[in-house]
Amino acid sequence: MARNKYADYIRHKRRPHLPLEEAGGIAAEIAPPVEKLIAEEDISALNYSLSRLASVYREILIRFYLREQSVNDIASDLGIPVGTVKGRLFDARKKLKEGFDNMNNIGTYSYATAHVDWNWGGAAMHASNLMNSSKIVQQVMVICRMSQKSVNDIADEMGIAPVYLEEILEKMTEKKLLICPAKGKYLSNCCVFPKQAYMEAKLYANKAFHDGGFPEKISEKLLAVKDKITSLDFYGNQFGYGYLMWLLYSAAEDIFGEIGRDEHLEKYKGKYADDGREYQITMEYILPDESFDGSLFKELKEVGWSCLHQNFHTADHGYVTFVNDFEAPPFPNDGIRPDDWRLGRDRWIDGNNISLLIDLAENPEKKLTEYEEEKAADFLKHGLLKKEGDRLIVQLPIFGRTVYDELCGIIRSEIGGPLLCNKQENFSALHFPLPFYPPRRLPFQNFSAHA
Repeated sequence: MARNKYADYIRHKRRPHLPLEEAGGIAAEIAPPVEKLIAEEDISALNYSLSRLASVYREILIRFYLREQSVNDIASDLGIPVGTVKGRLFDARKKLKEGFDNMNNIGTYSYATAHVDWNWGGAAMHASNLMNSSKIVQQVMVICRMSQKSVNDIADEMGIAPVYLEEILEKMTEKKLLICPAKGKYLSNCCVFPKQAYMEAKLYANKAFHDGGFPEKISEKLLAVKDKITSLDFYGNQFGYGYLMWLLYSAAEDIFGEIGRDEHLEKYKGKYADDGREYQITMEYILPDESFDGSLFKELKEVGWSCLHQNFHTADHGYVTFVNDFEAPPFPNDGIRPDDWRLGRDRWIDGNNISLLIDLAENPEKKLTEYEEEKAADFLKHGLLKKEGDRLIVQLPIFGRTVYDELCGIIRSEIGGPLLCNKQENFSALHFPLPFYPPRRLPFQNFSAHA
């Protein structure tokens, strides 16, 4: 294609091939001014067409034309047969010409990108970090939300060269944000909803939840099992049942959501293979030409919580999980920066002080070292401890894993039975931020401390 496009250059240079670097204008000074401008326009299209090729074809063209390697040298460097090199070179030329003759640079998302929000649960740290790393990742998820897209399809939508997408798509596939149903095709591997429609559905579910009296029903059930729960052996009974109710609401919400989810997913049982993903992400988007009615938020009756979990391995107490259920408005966080919830209560407990908190729950009169006194002072500052004379009283309930499972079992028996016995009231599609409790690993003892 290069020879046909620039035969004049070839005759002047008397070379069998025109390297792409010369065609790019580096050494094309012999062309008359008008012809040079025409050549530059062609080169712009040629460069874009080259960038759209798959890496295996792009490499062959670069080696053969730009580096002027022979077919034999290319075969030797790549460790493939000479026939394979010739075949790829033929295919690469053909695909390059097709791309050049059929330019389709749409660029829908090149200047006005879609607005994207998402929530997640489970072990989603790496996927979430990748989502935060670049607007490109977020836009790819929106572009691939409904149908499979090739690298070139995505590049056309975003108005960028495919070569810049390949590594990003590879990382997204590795983190299971994308799947590849067919070779060279990508599809978003999570639910990606239009924000307006998602908000309307959420409002509908919220209204149905309240109109059905479920908040009152759940409260009644939790109060009905008071004696069973307070008879369990865990630190925190002395706080009174009212103090524990927020924790019980959190557990009830988790169980209520699990029951509805399991019923809803039963219809898909056996139809989809488990891809081993340990997290879930739900995305919402607003396209550049769309509007969003944010006033719907005011109609929601809900309180949010973050379900933040931190896991620690300790020498004295084994595997310990700190569950910070309410690191979200309207609950105060008193963080290092009050306007940033990420620097709030989930930073108050770490691997350096979690054992001390459990020790004080077991022995409030424990003699502290100078180092432990500093930690205790920090606990007092944030309300995790309360001083009563010479005693330091831990203000968090603390459960062994077995006891916490018993607690959840009691709540499940109440909610899963009478509360949802009417199958006509199917709330399986309700969306709630589900808390995720720690894995059931028992190296020694297993504690869960709830803020």
